[in-house]
Amino acid sequence: MLVGAVVHSIIISEVIGIVTSTDEVQRVIDKQLALIDAYTAHAHMDADTAKEIKSVITWRAKNWATSYGFDKTEMKDLLTGKYMPRWLLSKMPKSIFNGALLRNNFLRCVTDVPARLPCLLAVHLITCDFQAGEVVYQMGDYPFNIFLVLSGTFAFVGRPSPAGGQDAMEVDEIKLHVAHTNSLGEAAAAVSSMLITETNNNKSDRLYPYRLFSCQSYFGETEMLMGKPRLSTARCERKGVGLTLHKSDFLDIKEMFPQFGSLWASAMRRRERFRKLARACLTKPTTCKVLSVTRIQEFWRYRGQKLPSEQRRASSRFTEVAVANHQRLRRSSIEAPSATRGDADSISSLRGEIESLRMEIRQLVKEQRKFHGVPDQGGTASATLVVRPGEHEI
Repeated sequence: MLVGAVVHSIIISEVIGIVTSTDEVQRVIDKQLALIDAYTAHAHMDADTAKEIKSVITWRAKNWATSYGFDKTEMKDLLTGKYMPRWLLSKMPKSIFNGALLRNNFLRCVTDVPARLPCLLAVHLITCDFQAGEVVYQMGDYPFNIFLVLSGTFAFVGRPSPAGGQDAMEVDEIKLHVAHTNSLGEAAAAVSSMLITETNNNKSDRLYPYRLFSCQSYFGETEMLMGKPRLSTARCERKGVGLTLHKSDFLDIKEMFPQFGSLWASAMRRRERFRKLARACLTKPTTCKVLSVTRIQEFWRYRGQKLPSEQRRASSRFTEVAVANHQRLRRSSIEAPSATRGDADSISSLRGEIESLRMEIRQLVKEQRKFHGVPDQGGTASATLVVRPGEHEI
């Protein structure tokens, strides 16, 4: 009886907790929808547009609701105050977003990252889902956010041309004539032109990717640091998740950690050079998959050119010896008489050549292990050329 009462109370408390959390999320969504209703009424928007905005906001607001569960100012005071012990702060970055934030290149481009930096950065980050084909931002937009990629594939897109790609917007330019009044308030006859966006279905004007961003990458910081409108158009190529950092929050982080401002600026200039080089290679239409394969091939060719001369000679010698011995073995096997004819000498010679081939392969493996500082192991080793990939950004 007593046990049943305890179990019942536990279940009831769990149900109350679930209902309370659900109500909190719904409260945030309702607040956003009420804000949209007020804005559409203020801007005299039509009912269809208002309904579409509300449906999108409802779908995305579930992620936003988590950011309303705590006071950012109080959390910042807690992280920077004396109440958070240093040993606990040092453990927190590895758990933030399951360690994805610490592995992102946005933090890896700086040296000696203090524990408070990722902790304070996480206070401002908001998780956003992106669908394939969704435009993250357009060329000419005002830069409001930096995007840290958790999953999926994003890309800078442009219009290909034989002389090199060109940054463009995924829109048609349609002139809209708007009458305006002069400074005295009287009706004016002048007409101005402004651009409005409309989906572009013309295949010849489609935009194609020229620089890719996947897990652990980031983009969108260039224009924010340069104080310019967006220089390119970013699009989601494969469904993914990203962390968004607002401009005001980024400036707040820079003010708290001024020693990293120059490092982020230096990385920005280098990445902008890579973007322009990649854009110059956009001479014909391509897909995300083809571009990925091309970049991987270019990377390994670059790595092959950067190998030490001793390793290249060892690799070349290994290939030459293997090919020569294979041809010799094949020639010997063709010329060797059949065992049914009792030619034991030829069979013995063939076995000797095979054993000689094995000894040469073992010797090459030993040289490779010695070159790479790998201790020799007993038994039969496999003849594998060891190549240690390093970090390189394409």
